[in-house]
Amino acid sequence: MLRRTAILLALSLSLFAVACDRDGAGASIAGIDSSTQLDALTEEQADAYCDYLQEEMKAKMADDTMKKAGCLFGGVMASMFSEDEGACQAAYEECLESEQEEEESFEDLCFSEEDLSGCSATLAEVTNCLNAAVDHTFGGLRELAELTCDDVAGEEGMAKLEEIMEGMQDMGEGLPDIEACAPVKEKCPDLT
Repeated sequence: MLRRTAILLALSLSLFAVACDRDGAGASIAGIDSSTQLDALTEEQADAYCDYLQEEMKAKMADDTMKKAGCLFGGVMASMFSEDEGACQAAYEECLESEQEEEESFEDLCFSEEDLSGCSATLAEVTNCLNAAVDHTFGGLRELAELTCDDVAGEEGMAKLEEIMEGMQDMGEGLPDIEACAPVKEKCPDLT
């Protein structure tokens, strides 16, 4: 149930995590000069960057923020279909106690040849954008993960939940509309 909640679906593109200095000046990312444009990456370099993104994402997912946020969302959904006032808490606790079925695969985080073609953004610009996208994504998830079923009970609680969800609304729709991604959106229309 947790793995396929709407929250997880909404995170499809924004869940890139990259650990590099924010400006990328003079940096090497996955053994590649950060000033390299995406459309100039060799197949080997694109594969190395993809592997790097996948490893960074696995490390980021080790945090239980995703699980808590997904479990809360699952609890809210359970309460919507039940007359039982404790349905949210029961579903939330059951979800938290459950083991993850399998390790998440992040192969879909890689760039295709189409994505790279005509993309003049540098690796540093893309990395900066993806870092900011992760911060954007995990900010909303952290807010959700900190809520309890009691926090989202009633109209006021649901309004709070809707407000957080609205802030996360653009997560599954390409790169978020944040300043750090503006150069990438301009230089790489196929990534947006």
